[in-house]
Amino acid sequence: MQIRSWMLAALATVPGAAMAISVDGSISLGEGYNTVTYQNNSTSFGDNFNELDGLFALLNGSKLNIGVTGNLSSGNAIVLYLDTQAGGNNVLNAFGGGVPSYVSGQNGMRFDAGFAPDVAIALNRFSNDVYYDIIDLVNGGGFYLGTHPISGGGTIGTGPAWFDNSNTLGVGGGTGFDNGSSASTGLELDLNLASVIPSVKMMAMLTNNGDGFSSNQVLGGLGGGYDHLAFGPGGWSGNSRIDFQNIAGDQCLLVTNVVPEPGTLLAIGAGLAGLLARRRRKS
Repeated sequence: MQIRSWMLAALATVPGAAMAISVDGSISLGEGYNTVTYQNNSTSFGDNFNELDGLFALLNGSKLNIGVTGNLSSGNAIVLYLDTQAGGNNVLNAFGGGVPSYVSGQNGMRFDAGFAPDVAIALNRFSNDVYYDIIDLVNGGGFYLGTHPISGGGTIGTGPAWFDNSNTLGVGGGTGFDNGSSASTGLELDLNLASVIPSVKMMAMLTNNGDGFSSNQVLGGLGGGYDHLAFGPGGWSGNSRIDFQNIAGDQCLLVTNVVPEPGTLLAIGAGLAGLLARRRRKS
């Protein structure tokens, strides 16, 4: 299966690892995440029913932990777009068998400059269960990863996932400026990468299980003043394509690896060896 095998790889043991994050739906910087962006736009999709309050991440060697605080009601979905390497889509083109319609329905959407996702992780809620798919945005195709109860967890791909849907904090209802930093429960994923990468960019969007609807719940946030972005196929609302390059601020999050790439480690080692050799010659 030719799909960015990082999602299905066994976890590599990496020296200098940060503290392990407990995947239980309780999310905060204090448990080990080192990068976060908070929601700054109220939700038009139901306060404490459908909202994205914060996007947390830790890239530690070949492990990527993601936390998304907020809520998800039945019939709706969260899509995580990840830019892990060159060659992705700055203008979304999700194609091939197995791609959920709520992802392909956003085709034509333009991301921030410099953000070109090569993979998406999509999860939709139906009744009291959450279903996960991974989408290859380069070679095409979507692949089912697993399911678990909305207030519980399970194994997704090769790592654990959990959703605590009990949030009553975060942003309120409406379209104005807001602050989601008070929320502390939601989705957690523990993803295993096939190799150590220096950084990853990511974005979260909240949509429904249909074809082309996009809410105003995006992380990074829209900044206040935005209602739902799209209501139909193709990522269009009226006559305007969703274009994040026309929205102020960053609608994606840059996460830097806390463990250098092997090549970087070798370079650092060579530099230290050279420094020690010079010191010995001077002594």
